Amino acid sequence: MALTIANFFPFYVLVKILNSPNSAVAVGMSLFPPTTATTMMMRLSAGALTGAVIPAWQIALSLGVLLLSGVVALLLSARLFRLGCSCTARRRRCRRS
Repeated sequence: MALTIANFFPFYVLVKILNSPNSAVAVGMSLFPPTTATTMMMRLSAGALTGAVIPAWQIALSLGVLLLSGVVALLLSARLFRLGCSCTARRRRCRRS
């Protein structure tokens, strides 16, 4: 629930991001994993409208942060699933209907 709210947080500061896409708030939020995708899309569209230039290294870094956090979340969920399966005595089976 908290990560879902964090994903929509850039919409609360939409005016700040659109007015100055290179501000510290916009850059920081574009590097924070739950808000990376939304904030970077807003910054890119605001940059196209206002003529502000978003550095390529910030775009690449935000994509890298997003990719790395996705891999970490996938690995963590796989470990938690494995732990949950080992805590139960029953073996998981795929049933065909």
